[in-house]
Amino acid sequence: MIRLSLCCLLSGWLTSLYAQPGHDACERAVPVQAGETLYGQTNEGASISDLQVPAGTPVTCIQTFENDLWYELQPTEGINWYQIDIVPDMCTTPAGLQGMVISGPDCGAGSFEYLDCANPQSAGDLRLFACPRAEGGKTWIYIDGYDGTECSFSLSVRGFTTDPRTIEDLRLAEMDYSAVTASYAPQTAGVRFENNVAVVFWEEERKSSTALFQVQRCFPYNNQVAGTIIGTLEAVQTVGTNSSTYYELRDQRGFEEGIEYCYRIVRIDTRGARGYSEPFCEAATLIDDFWISEVFSSPLSASYQIQYNVRKKQTLRFILENEDGEELKSLLKRKEPKGDGVIRIDMSPYGTGRYALRVEGNTGTYYRTFFHQR
Repeated sequence: MIRLSLCCLLSGWLTSLYAQPGHDACERAVPVQAGETLYGQTNEGASISDLQVPAGTPVTCIQTFENDLWYELQPTEGINWYQIDIVPDMCTTPAGLQGMVISGPDCGAGSFEYLDCANPQSAGDLRLFACPRAEGGKTWIYIDGYDGTECSFSLSVRGFTTDPRTIEDLRLAEMDYSAVTASYAPQTAGVRFENNVAVVFWEEERKSSTALFQVQRCFPYNNQVAGTIIGTLEAVQTVGTNSSTYYELRDQRGFEEGIEYCYRIVRIDTRGARGYSEPFCEAATLIDDFWISEVFSSPLSASYQIQYNVRKKQTLRFILENEDGEELKSLLKRKEPKGDGVIRIDMSPYGTGRYALRVEGNTGTYYRTFFHQR
């Protein structure tokens, strides 16, 4: 009898150890407040609740929903901003955790407002920031294993009266859900489609206090705007001159023909203050019947080459241009059949400098630049 009782106790203990976590649903969220750290957390055995599943990409940075946990951020008087650090200890895969901060009046996904999102796609630390805006609503910390990963982790919350983010925090951010009005006006700004990617460009007059620029692709949701941060560029300092600087950043995150894509530029000064441009948009124009690689050097020092793929029989014209856009030489390949090919470019007659290869086909033009060192 004693041995049976011990076995039953041990069996019950093991069952509770590996049972489904009680807070894998929004209404059972574990309360947490500023100054608190929760150790020994795990999403092992967690599931999801269909009506509470938040938005995925592109509105958020979450790509899969498998085994989520919910924590409710308790408001603290005098605290306006929260910093949430999630530190994985052991994970079943290298994919790690992904997390969000969400506000809303209730646990229905249709009313969620997103405040921050982080998905390192590795078993690395996550840092989230939030300034809750929902009057009378609740704020949750949402944690999920990327692609079903299970992790043990700690969760800590710090409170601040003002925005605690540094320039480096802004540089590393993945999403921006700020409720903003336009407060930055570049001299020019726009987007064009080139080589099947979006080229975002803008021109900035001299601004000695600019630290860096962010380019964000904008997505509307629930009368809000989500900004996916495509990349950042350091500001070129031209203080003391009358010159302006032209910037470009390429977005390669996938497009559909004819769909309109919108972007905005964020100017960040040396104090971390941000100014947002008006959004600007362009419909994607894509080339789908041939492809041209970047130009890369071959074993011969003055020789370069590209690879190409023809998906529909056509004539291709390859044109070498100098930095001023002047044609130096060209090659015409008539009725090129479907398949792969290689073109070699002899640069021995030309000096050191920047050059471009323009390739014209039936439905568009690829434009690849490269630098030749003689």
